[in-house]
Amino acid sequence: MTTSLRNNGIAWLASYPKSGNTWFRALLSNYLANRDECVPLDELKAPWGIARRTLDTLTGLDASLLLPEELQTLWPALNRQLAATMPAPRLLKTHAALMPANGFLDPQGSAGAIYLVRNPLAVCVSFAHHRASSIDDTIALMHNRQHSMRHSGHDWHPALTECVSSWRDHVTGWVDTNALPTQVIRYEDLLDDTASVFAEAVAFLGLDVDAGRIAQAVKLSTFERLQTQESSHGFREKGSRTARFFRQGKKDSWQEKLNRRQINELLRNHGAIMERFGYSTHLPTTIA
Repeated sequence: MTTSLRNNGIAWLASYPKSGNTWFRALLSNYLANRDECVPLDELKAPWGIARRTLDTLTGLDASLLLPEELQTLWPALNRQLAATMPAPRLLKTHAALMPANGFLDPQGSAGAIYLVRNPLAVCVSFAHHRASSIDDTIALMHNRQHSMRHSGHDWHPALTECVSSWRDHVTGWVDTNALPTQVIRYEDLLDDTASVFAEAVAFLGLDVDAGRIAQAVKLSTFERLQTQESSHGFREKGSRTARFFRQGKKDSWQEKLNRRQINELLRNHGAIMERFGYSTHLPTTIA
């Protein structure tokens, strides 16, 4: 039986970067809009939960003038305030790990979470492309328990700094939490049976499930349509160093990009968690 969130708390849409978070937001946005045309990419639901604009608006402060430690002390109260004022569904996006270093999540203001998990081999390739970085550098980053997305410098970003941690610790922190109800969605399952898996997520959020609207949302949220939207109108969440945000969205393209040494390193770091979620830890015979 699917748990349903029907209280006034925030539902978190959480994932390690490049695990399908934005695609899910497109599905949800098109479902809620219930229109014949796609919701513009820059109007997707589930905005950044650790957002500088939110902090600035609710406190009257300038987030850029605050230390990270000062920001952390503000978030629980801000999220309780958001939970009381946001229109339903109160869904916020985060790439932050669920750990003490990220004090943003307040159990009193949180209803639950949808957590998207993706094969880390595929995550590695997609994340490297998104960061305009090498595969080897991204492998090291995915193993770094101190990794933070520090949104600063010349590129203004709507989110504030988030401690992401390693892929392994990010996944286990969210899926093993007892702090709030969590529905885990494998990215690959969402690809294989988008309508059914998305319908379960809609029910989990406490929304009415309408098969016709589900089908329309799936139709409007294909990668081809998302790529067309980005090509025509851009997407403000795309990094400045990469050509496009929506690249391929496939399951097994990592087999064409990773060599045996790189795969073995990822398996050594994350293999136990991969097996837990049904990801193969055996190298394909075609890998050089």
